[in-house]
Amino acid sequence: MKSIKLESLKIKNMYGYATADINFADGKNVIRNKMRYGKTTLLNCVLFALGITKGKYQPCIEEYTIKNLDSSVNMVLSVDGL
Repeated sequence: MKSIKLESLKIKNMYGYATADINFADGKNVIRNKMRYGKTTLLNCVLFALGITKGKYQPCIEEYTIKNLDSSVNMVLSVDGL
């Protein structure tokens, strides 16, 4: 079975983040902070980058973009280290 790794996530003007550039380490990564500090927003940005913008676990992305600003999420994945 192939493995997929989230290498990095770049966020621009998404709810709570003007900019964020996150690189993930090998193995497990834990995202931990106080309530209302953007942990769920990070997950929603990953879902957005995968093309999931509406659904049971993902509210409309318009709620997450900062109005009147160019918003984007760039995600780098590797498959079996490629």
